[in-house]
Amino acid sequence: MIRVLVVDDSSLARDMIKDFLLSDGSFEIAGEASNGQEAVEKAALLDLDLITMDLLMPIMNGQEATRLIHERSNTPIVIVSVVDTAVLAYETARSGALDFISKNDFAENANDRTKLRVLETLKGLARSRSAAGTATSGEENQLFGAVVIAASTGGPKAYSELLSTLPDDFALPIIAVQHNSSGFDKGFVEWLGRQTKLLVRIAVDGEKPLGGTIYFAPTDTHLMIKNGELKLLDSKPVNNQKPSADVLFQSAAKAYKNALIGVVLTGMGYDGAAGCAHIREQGGVVIAQDKASSLIYGMPKAVADNGSAHFVLPLEAISRRICELIGAAYSHTHKTWIDKIINEIGIETGIVLNEQQIEEVKHFFAMKYSTNNLSTIPLQLLAQEDISRLAQLFTIKETYFFRESGHFELLLNDVLPELAKTGREIAICSAACSIGCEAYSIAAVIDHFNKTTSMPIKYHIDAFDIDQEAIEIASQGHFSNNRFRNDGSNLKYLLEPFIGVQKDSFTIEPSLGKHISFFTHNIMNGLQDDSYDIIFYRNAFLYQSVMARNKILDYAASALRDRGMLFVGFAENALVNHKLLHPKRTNNTYYFLKLEAAHLPANSHNSAITSTPAIQAVQTPIDPKIVQNMVATGGCKDGSSNDLAAHALLQMGYDLKSVNSYLHDLESIDDSAATDFLRGEYYLCKNMIGEARVCYESAAYKNSDFWPAFYRLATFSDSNNDPQTKHRVTAALSSIDRGQYSGFEVFIGGFSPEDYRYALQSKLEGVLSVQPTENLNQSTAN
Repeated sequence: MIRVLVVDDSSLARDMIKDFLLSDGSFEIAGEASNGQEAVEKAALLDLDLITMDLLMPIMNGQEATRLIHERSNTPIVIVSVVDTAVLAYETARSGALDFISKNDFAENANDRTKLRVLETLKGLARSRSAAGTATSGEENQLFGAVVIAASTGGPKAYSELLSTLPDDFALPIIAVQHNSSGFDKGFVEWLGRQTKLLVRIAVDGEKPLGGTIYFAPTDTHLMIKNGELKLLDSKPVNNQKPSADVLFQSAAKAYKNALIGVVLTGMGYDGAAGCAHIREQGGVVIAQDKASSLIYGMPKAVADNGSAHFVLPLEAISRRICELIGAAYSHTHKTWIDKIINEIGIETGIVLNEQQIEEVKHFFAMKYSTNNLSTIPLQLLAQEDISRLAQLFTIKETYFFRESGHFELLLNDVLPELAKTGREIAICSAACSIGCEAYSIAAVIDHFNKTTSMPIKYHIDAFDIDQEAIEIASQGHFSNNRFRNDGSNLKYLLEPFIGVQKDSFTIEPSLGKHISFFTHNIMNGLQDDSYDIIFYRNAFLYQSVMARNKILDYAASALRDRGMLFVGFAENALVNHKLLHPKRTNNTYYFLKLEAAHLPANSHNSAITSTPAIQAVQTPIDPKIVQNMVATGGCKDGSSNDLAAHALLQMGYDLKSVNSYLHDLESIDDSAATDFLRGEYYLCKNMIGEARVCYESAAYKNSDFWPAFYRLATFSDSNNDPQTKHRVTAALSSIDRGQYSGFEVFIGGFSPEDYRYALQSKLEGVLSVQPTENLNQSTAN
């Protein structure tokens, strides 16, 4: 008999799970618990073969309970929860959970196929044991076009470990099947997307698979390859599975023939074995996970037993083998303890750490574990509280009221009058809000508008940050006087009705914050679709990787309502490239308007710039002479080969290896300022700010008319008292006035040169009009 501990805060849910298990005759209910703490205590006392764990419970949640139980025993734990908690469910793989099953699958009305699958999964987990595996020789030196992968029980963790160690520039599409509960696919893909820098998505019928992208079959739908496209098929289960690995593998073998790599990971049953036989018959290569590293040695065993596997390897060796086969550079993200931690921080926050920050990370954990020998610290993934504390090291909190005042003036004079006409409640997001100055500034603007108009609006502001300490400061509304600066001082009168001044500080009256919800949230975990009219995400992009920026822009575009607005920092306008976010300028203030694809202007620069590579239809390499020609002519023309070259370089974040190769070739035949500028753009896309700055300095030195380089250098400085910034802005303005290099604006954001002239002029005025920070007490007293 399989002894089970059933954990759920709902007695009805516990009864449903118990009835389901007892109906089979193979299970014995050893105990039950109504919260995580009770589960931890009973797990330590009872002799158990399996634990079913709910996630959202009082006193202690399921994720924390799973972590504590996993640290003390090897009892298999399966998460039994609802689809709404799918991302959190998969997150518990980091804490030790082995599989995830929807509560609906335990219901009395679940179909027989679902019941059989759940029972097989639970029995397999209960009897899973590790054992040694074997390896066989294989084939190399082939040209490959795709990788197909399949997994079942234990698959989420296996996928995470395999995919996180593939290089950032992995050139092939990966098409995959994971057997999981209905409705959990979206959460699985979202969670897995945080474990790798490759793009992870659910397959869509009719799309062509692209390199560097991982496509997963939707639950309850077969996925296949036909005529070079992904096809979704709603037909009967195969091998009692839907989606089925055999359906995918057999169609892929026919489509790619000997240019295919097939991989079968941990899982119950034999799905994928017949498909692997087809792959081998067509001349492709097959890899099976070995017994020792498999949670359930069923699917990979079937592949090894039927003679299809060229390689039977431990999980940790599979990504290396794939890279060796295709000739890619293997990049093991977790080679050392500190590499592992830095990778985790990058996935969780999108921040690219510099050397000083890496040293701060080392010091943080040395203090936490009271040791300077970091190699003795257990190799485990970051706890959420560690991420929050580390965020305090990497976020500057350099914010103040009405920062970049043009945004708030535009809000007051143009945006709010239009929104008022809708007659509905307006939703605003202040993302990465730090200590809350931005959110209070927005609320003060809206309050003033409501007091001075006949059409007041109802509104709500969601203000969040990854830093718990910053959110606590924001919630208290207590600030030092230096939170007012010259920039935005003309709007200070909007806030004065709500401040109580003390000696060196002031407090915001609670009445201003009644429409603001301050909470801790990581924007890398997403935003709710169609929920906001305006999103502020300012002065955070500069610290994040290209992949992080792209992911956040996708979230922002989905979260904005039609014709919603995205505001970013002045220096970040050039970093926003998204097919649905159209650049706009009103009264010398810049923002991005959410437009559905069908409404994008045909002649818009950004209509050609998408969140997926603009050159995806091009099958031949870009000739560096084309790029040189684009440089020589000072720009690009729509539809020309120069335009193609420009777009190739714009996609640096998606194909850094290829662009680096283009630039090396270009540098061998051209030593101009424009070439240095393009190399700077490459470094900027890699978040190598220091290297980028050197390239821009070189371009500016070589050619005093090359205004894009001066523009980049000017935006690096946020100082209002910097003679060097004044010189750079003045030089850029002069260059624009002389009409030189009128095509390079496509690289720095898609606005026209005249738009950049207004932006730089505004920057220059800020530099020239520096005044000492006035004392808030004196200002208020007057």
